[in-house]
Amino acid sequence: MKYYNREIEWRIRDGLSVMPAVFLNGPRQAGKSTLAEHLAKTYLDADYVTFDDVTTFAIASNDPEGFLRRFTKPVIIDEVQMVPGIFRVLKLLIDESRQNDRRHANGRFLLTGSANILALPGLADALVGRMAILSLYPLSAGESLGQGNPTINGLFDQDITFIKGIDPRKKISLDDAIHNATFPEIAGVSRANSTVWFDSYLTALLQRDVKQLAEIEKIPALPNIVKILAARAGGLLNDADCARDAKLNAVTYRRYRILLQQLFLISLVPPWYRNISKRLVKSPKLFFIDTALLCHQLGVDAGSLKQQNPGLFGHVLENFVASELTKQLAMLSDGALYHFRSHDNKEVDFVIERRNGKLLGIEVKSRESVTVEDFAGLRVLKEHAKKDFVRGIVVYLGRDIVPFGDDMVAMPLENLWRFNMEVKTDKDVRKSPSMDGYIFWTDYGERTKLRCFISRETIDDYFHNNASEKQSLAAIEKHWDTIWPVFMRKISDGQIEIIHSKQQKVLQVTLLPRDFGNKDFRKAA
Repeated sequence: MKYYNREIEWRIRDGLSVMPAVFLNGPRQAGKSTLAEHLAKTYLDADYVTFDDVTTFAIASNDPEGFLRRFTKPVIIDEVQMVPGIFRVLKLLIDESRQNDRRHANGRFLLTGSANILALPGLADALVGRMAILSLYPLSAGESLGQGNPTINGLFDQDITFIKGIDPRKKISLDDAIHNATFPEIAGVSRANSTVWFDSYLTALLQRDVKQLAEIEKIPALPNIVKILAARAGGLLNDADCARDAKLNAVTYRRYRILLQQLFLISLVPPWYRNISKRLVKSPKLFFIDTALLCHQLGVDAGSLKQQNPGLFGHVLENFVASELTKQLAMLSDGALYHFRSHDNKEVDFVIERRNGKLLGIEVKSRESVTVEDFAGLRVLKEHAKKDFVRGIVVYLGRDIVPFGDDMVAMPLENLWRFNMEVKTDKDVRKSPSMDGYIFWTDYGERTKLRCFISRETIDDYFHNNASEKQSLAAIEKHWDTIWPVFMRKISDGQIEIIHSKQQKVLQVTLLPRDFGNKDFRKAA
């Protein structure tokens, strides 16, 4: 099977550098085991075990502590949720390691699992403060096409102008995008083969994986619940209606629906409100994690759906956008996904909010043209968000990026993965006359300039003690292959400040001492 580069890899590496353990969860067959084995060969120098192996499972279940203590180097444990007793022992070993040698306690365990650990009673609590939790979803469209860099932060941070679209002959159809942005094993395969695969996948998920999470009485009801939820993808969740259609009482149905969330089959997007408490009392929107699986459940082909059933096509398109945004946000360290509905029912399909409160609004239209009226919901969102509103985007099926004012823009669907995130620099590093450090400039995307700043403190702490200007410039040049990737990562992760200087706005990325962790390059300077 083809190996796909996964954009979350750098987040796993970062997590292992600052935490004793990283837990990578996500849907079964999303590529967790493949990525873990790749990291074992290229980065971790770790032992790899899986509890899918009957013998390994039996040994670990019988004596979790003895099983873990035999490893003398970092270890990757696949499908770790199958042996719940292992979490107590992990806590014990991590605490011992921190007491004995805290500096070298990080990066000892990479754990993977096909269930959301936050939903497993007591397991997540055992490792609070000791474990980073990340999620790996099926391939994004960018990853499947070799253009995996997440574009969300470019939509936040770049200046956007009119850009002529690509040649229509080079456009990828929505149907092809959906069937490439799916599980790695079936990305791009024939529809007939994917049908067989999805049938087998759902059988394993609903017959085996559910039993590992909970004892439930009515497993035969689950396939029908999945079909009921598929028919409602892209709409507001109404548990009462779904329970009635499933012929289950409300409590039983809701328990089963939550199990499907825990297994990453479906996801809920909560509503956005400035009053955070209101998010808890309004309905979320329902989506399937994988849109190809949704099409399989609906028995439809996205290629012909627009003509046959335009309304359903719109829901499938919205689900695809939700899936792409969810996958990209999992690759980033900042950003949460919501939807917006005002008291008078003005709607925005998606809102992405950063921790600092800044947000994007994204409206999805299943047409090849856009009008001013398509921005009505986004303008209401702007009124609610005030100064925190960064940009409103209408994603549509046309070709060109077209601004509709300073902070509103129409953008083709492909720009969710083809948006220009390229960063270029001429490496013209100079001492800053006004700041205590060194600067150089980069081009970010089509027309955005970024100033990159390296403080003198960073140089002294990591590259050259008490360096003169000449020594600092020499150290930056010598260690450029270390410094530049850190800048690139901070740019792609949206760690960009707005600096007001001489009545001008400057976008700046700052390299800080903490960006290098425990590394020290001064001996090599």
